[in-house]
Amino acid sequence: MNTPPLPPPGPAPARPAVTRPLVPLVIAFMAGIGAATWGLPWSRTWAVPLLVGGGLGLLWGWWTDRRLLLLPLVWFFLAGAAFHHQSLHPPFPPEHITRLPLEEELSLRGRLARPPRTGPAGRQLVLQVESWLSPQGWRPATGLVLIHAPLGETPPIGSEAVIRGKLTAPRRLMNPGAPDRPRNLAREGIFRTLSLREPEELLWLARPELPLRERLRGGIRVLLEPYPLEVRALYRALLLGEQGEITREMRQALSRTGTAHLVAISGLHLGMAAALTYALVFWLLRRFPGLLLHLPAVKAATVAAAVPVVGYAWLAGGSPATQRAEVMVLAYLAAVLLGRAREVVSALALAALVILALNPLRLFSPSFALSFTAVAGLLTLVPRWSAWLPQVPEEGGLRSWWPRLRRWLPEAFVASVAASVATAPLVAWFFNLLPLVGFVANLAAIPLVLGVALPLGELAALARMLGFPQVARGLLDLGQWPLWLGWQIIDGLARMPGAAVICPTPTPLQVALAYLAVAFLGLPRGGRLAWGGAALTAMALLLTVVLPRTAPEGVEVTVLDRPGGLAAVVSTPEGRRLLLSAGSPSFPGREELFLEVVPRYLHHRQFRHLDEVAVFALTPANAPELLEVARQFRVGTWTLTWPREPSPAGVALLNLLGDEGQRVLRLGPEPRQLDWGPLFMRFLPLPGAFALELEAHGRRVALLPPRAWENLELPAAGTVGWEAVVAPRLPSPEGGAAVKARRWVLYGGTGDRFDPRAAPGVRFHTRQGAVTVLLTAAGVQVSQWSGP
Repeated sequence: MNTPPLPPPGPAPARPAVTRPLVPLVIAFMAGIGAATWGLPWSRTWAVPLLVGGGLGLLWGWWTDRRLLLLPLVWFFLAGAAFHHQSLHPPFPPEHITRLPLEEELSLRGRLARPPRTGPAGRQLVLQVESWLSPQGWRPATGLVLIHAPLGETPPIGSEAVIRGKLTAPRRLMNPGAPDRPRNLAREGIFRTLSLREPEELLWLARPELPLRERLRGGIRVLLEPYPLEVRALYRALLLGEQGEITREMRQALSRTGTAHLVAISGLHLGMAAALTYALVFWLLRRFPGLLLHLPAVKAATVAAAVPVVGYAWLAGGSPATQRAEVMVLAYLAAVLLGRAREVVSALALAALVILALNPLRLFSPSFALSFTAVAGLLTLVPRWSAWLPQVPEEGGLRSWWPRLRRWLPEAFVASVAASVATAPLVAWFFNLLPLVGFVANLAAIPLVLGVALPLGELAALARMLGFPQVARGLLDLGQWPLWLGWQIIDGLARMPGAAVICPTPTPLQVALAYLAVAFLGLPRGGRLAWGGAALTAMALLLTVVLPRTAPEGVEVTVLDRPGGLAAVVSTPEGRRLLLSAGSPSFPGREELFLEVVPRYLHHRQFRHLDEVAVFALTPANAPELLEVARQFRVGTWTLTWPREPSPAGVALLNLLGDEGQRVLRLGPEPRQLDWGPLFMRFLPLPGAFALELEAHGRRVALLPPRAWENLELPAAGTVGWEAVVAPRLPSPEGGAAVKARRWVLYGGTGDRFDPRAAPGVRFHTRQGAVTVLLTAAGVQVSQWSGP
């Protein structure tokens, strides 16, 4: 029997294509950046060969059309780590300011590069250095320097200045929960800082002819002068990216309502400008059917939408955050232009890859994280939650606007809630705040501020640039009303009790649980799995919040790394807490005015209340952060010395304590004692300051304020055997002979000033990490924090 012939072999089945291949590659790239930050060892000896070999492997796979799944992920991971290392340690040119000596008086000349940041008693300026004065004369130099200067008038960006001071390298404060300041400044291209003591050390030169952008920005400032403060401050932030006129009260209202993003130019601002331009151009093109035969309306409107995006970013000064938003919006417009309007995820991944390739350190920027998380939340949650909305039938005629409004309002509400839910864990992580009315405030403020006031302001800027100042004035007159109304809504909601909740810094586990619950809620097919998983995850998250944290085994004294004086936190096993603060003599412009060492540490420890705050010396160096402590934490008693001439932040602190009726005790010449069960405390008066002696389990620790050795009666002190002495420095040889201490914990300054042999004992310095002294019945333990 003859068997039938076999059919000829057909083509091989096509391999399934990887959907959105850019997404896992970007995730691997971000993982490499994060791994390098969290301790991945890096060496060119092994990293470069791996990158080169992996790159050759990728080329071979592309040439031979082979499926490579793991190799691209590994290569992008290594590339992320390499980019991170390169951004922290770039190859500086020979004339860069990092080549100049540190801690030496230098004269620098340059131009103002960015808008200033104003603090309670000082301001921060970013100067683009152009030359420095060497013994042989002025020599070329380059690089950005962050200047801490006293308050004063700041000329426009691009103005030339000469400064004199000492360059310093940014230093990370070695405290749990402290931000990585060198990394944050490196993200902005800043590797040196400088502090000015007097305003005369900063000299602004004659203003030359400013470039077109600065002339236009100056004209807009002049146009905004007659308007009320709120309108002027908000318009300057919206159009120019300048937040100098936004008061403390305005900033607090924006934070409490979750609308602070409105005054920081982001993808939402540029996206709104692009969307309005696209809609307008598309509507105009549809009025001319003959033109549509030769010109695709969608592509023409998309190209037109890119013009205001680039122009708006250029007018706003081109800050790093604005550039990131510009790349993000242009990436999506490019996807629309290529006919891939629904590939929002791929466009988002492309934008993230471009932004991180240009500056990998932006991964740790709050604006980057919040922007991409908000968009991801909208893409994930809105389709799922919108399915629950009732369907509104389409209607034609003159009354068709009503069904559209009925559809738009619920959809806008769902989008606002989705964005708020998606960003809530990160907002708590970065800002220790949970705005409970954020979705309502954004629902009302975004259409008024960004949908009406911002376009009118942009048209006014265009009219001003074209030479029609009267038209620009009329447009601003129209735009001030929706802007004012939006602000009134924000301010009214912020004044409501419970508008926002101040929260401790969540742990990584709590953040992961929160996003796991959000992921369950965003499952496309929902059902019992979604609701059950979200409920169980929420219960686990709630348990991590309400369950008490592990109490210390004894009395714990933690001395923080703080450059502006003494900051220590005392905790007992019963949960009682004392904050001790003593500011060093400071001058306006010091960087301590912009640091919040104590609040960040307290939030990191997830403390919500303090039984007592003892302020031995209230100076400009510690008054700003104590003001934040009073605003963010519940305090039982304030014990302080009354300053003779308090700084503005000190006045605000004293007024706040009086307005809220908090218990305030004034330290007098007589000693004061506190008995907290296992802990006994004595406040020892000194000329112009106080010292504190702690006694627990028969062991004593002394905490001395700055300049204590000049005021301390050493013979009396020497009669006490201290287990540890917390002091700004070692005593003189004569004092060391009288003081008997087994351990020395030194804070502030740069180290020992005198011969260490004059003061025998183990020495710790907070510059190497926060020091914790634990007093227990079994003995004394000293540990030092070494970093994350």
